[in-house]
Amino acid sequence: KRELTSLSGRLSLGVLLLQDLLAIIFMVWVSNLGVSFEPVKIVGLILKLATLFVFVYFGGRFLISGFMKGVVKTSEDLILLGLTWLLVSVYIGVNWLQLVPEVAGFVAGLSLAGYGGHVQLVNKIKTIRDIFLTIFFVLLGLQIDFVNINWGIVGVILVVVVLGKFIVSLISARMVGLGANKAFGISVGMTQVSEFSLVVMTMGFVSGVWGKEAVAIVSMAGLLSMVAST
Repeated sequence: KRELTSLSGRLSLGVLLLQDLLAIIFMVWVSNLGVSFEPVKIVGLILKLATLFVFVYFGGRFLISGFMKGVVKTSEDLILLGLTWLLVSVYIGVNWLQLVPEVAGFVAGLSLAGYGGHVQLVNKIKTIRDIFLTIFFVLLGLQIDFVNINWGIVGVILVVVVLGKFIVSLISARMVGLGANKAFGISVGMTQVSEFSLVVMTMGFVSGVWGKEAVAIVSMAGLLSMVAST
């Protein structure tokens, strides 16, 4: 809708980014702990996430700033630096901390986002992103059984997401002092299941935490909510 520069657009982006961060934490939980709530394991997981964030985000900002000044001269150098930092971050996250590579990649992206060249990086990898996103949705669709899917639960999720998130977002926006138009604009943008949740569901299925039926239900609800919110 080209509203990213507006106040409601910036606020919506902030809320959605927070949702993605929470989804990443949950994704790490599922892949490492399953449904376990043992305090020792939870504390260990938090320490791993904190270590990864401190090293990649804060360490990367100092390292990358030095490379930016002394090494990067062309867009090709920028791409090479971005890919190298991504590989280093993923290697540390996976091999040293036993975390999933998606989390390390996300943190690496955060550390690169504060530099002027991040726009060039986004433009270069946009095509690759779209290709992998298409493949992901194709694989997701192959797992959905329309005959045996529980449409009752799908309907409940749709009502909770489309109406529930809209009402909660609208009330919250009004409580912090936003006008009716801006509050409505933010609330409309919240009325869908995040694509990140589809990644979480797929990862939980691969880890054996839940079955294919749960993935199919959430995936169908997500696709329908995307259509409804539009």
